[in-house]
Amino acid sequence: MTDLTPILDIASALPMYEQLYRAISRDIMAGKIAGGTRLPSRRALSRHLGISEQTVNNAYSLLKAEGFITAKARSGLFVEEMLPLTSADITQPVHQAEAHSPVLFDLLPQSTDINLFPRKLWARLIRETLLDEPDLMNRGNPRGEHSLRAALAEFLYQFRGVQTTVDNMVIASGVDQLLLAICALFERPLRIACENPGYLEAARVIRRAGHTPVPILLDENGLRMDALARAEVDLIYITPAHQFPTGVSMPASRRAELLHWAQQHPGRYVIEDDYDSEFRYATRPLPALQSLDAAGKVIYLSTFSRSLAPGLRIAYMALPQELSRRFTSAALRSGETVTRFEQHTMARFIKEGHYTRHLRRAGSRYQKRCERLCALLELIPGSFLFGQEAGLHFLFGIKGRSEEELIKKAAVQQIPLQGLHDFCLDAKLPPALVMGFGGLEDDQVEAAVGRLRAAWSV
Repeated sequence: MTDLTPILDIASALPMYEQLYRAISRDIMAGKIAGGTRLPSRRALSRHLGISEQTVNNAYSLLKAEGFITAKARSGLFVEEMLPLTSADITQPVHQAEAHSPVLFDLLPQSTDINLFPRKLWARLIRETLLDEPDLMNRGNPRGEHSLRAALAEFLYQFRGVQTTVDNMVIASGVDQLLLAICALFERPLRIACENPGYLEAARVIRRAGHTPVPILLDENGLRMDALARAEVDLIYITPAHQFPTGVSMPASRRAELLHWAQQHPGRYVIEDDYDSEFRYATRPLPALQSLDAAGKVIYLSTFSRSLAPGLRIAYMALPQELSRRFTSAALRSGETVTRFEQHTMARFIKEGHYTRHLRRAGSRYQKRCERLCALLELIPGSFLFGQEAGLHFLFGIKGRSEEELIKKAAVQQIPLQGLHDFCLDAKLPPALVMGFGGLEDDQVEAAVGRLRAAWSV
């Protein structure tokens, strides 16, 4: 049996199973995986790569259908014998296929509407920043620029109830980098609970940092406390405002239980990823979990990638006082990771009220788009939706139809989709699609649903 470690990109428009299928098929055609080789089981490969068994199953099904592998009773899956091709033979058709397979409608949950980004205003603020602050070409504070940390501390208190100080704020180029920095604060190997289903990249970052991610199942209120009690973990990584990918909003009672759990041991902390809390359509959002924390047990982090644009690589966190004291040496090892003029530009954007106005404008557009999309999807017989009251994605499914079937048929119509099981680790859940609308334009909603209905024959 061979080890498979392909590079998979969770942010790619290409579904995860398709990426895995392409990686394995290329290696088979190149002779890197010899004929007769036994492939890892679905369970073993899903654990090794940190992806769901359903994702591996979908990839293996494509490989079997196209004759790359064959199943032998009670023995497993084996690579078929074939003549290896040169690298030129392999790479050229792949690039051609991608070039002729454009994404017609973007319904992936990671996407945002970059057309809402205020380009002209941002360009003006950049020019003003460069002219007004000539010393920005020198090195800055590894924790981030004071102006941005101060602006964020005030903004987060006003809009999310987060209670922090400038000195406890940290700026980085992404949530993954912040997670690595958090992991570096603890010298001994830790067991860190992650939501299952959830943001799988967090589990990969935790494993890369030398700690053990522990998947915890959810219920209708979020992370299950009974499963957490049995898991014997030190830290928890959660998305309580709008759980990714289920859309569950954790109620106040469950939040209180989590804080009580953390307070029972001095080494326990909760990492709160507040990734798209800015957009709430039906009710006012609950304050951040950190705002309820009187014992310094919550590490709060978020990013501008969802609310502004994915290419704007600025993330931030508010550390409890105790961890903030430990952070200095870890931060100095990497230095600042976001340019100083970008940080000062963002500080102006927030302090002058532009960010608040942008959130109101973008939230209104997203709400109308979400309502229209959901109204059309609800007309499909047997359909169900969940989690559409907030954020930029929701769950959608059709009773009696599998994720695999819906995804494959939509792909024929040039609409890539992702299923709930693409975000699971060893969990069996009812089939559902994680439907995003951030990358869908307002005038594309009817056409996109029309294509889906045609693909699904509903």
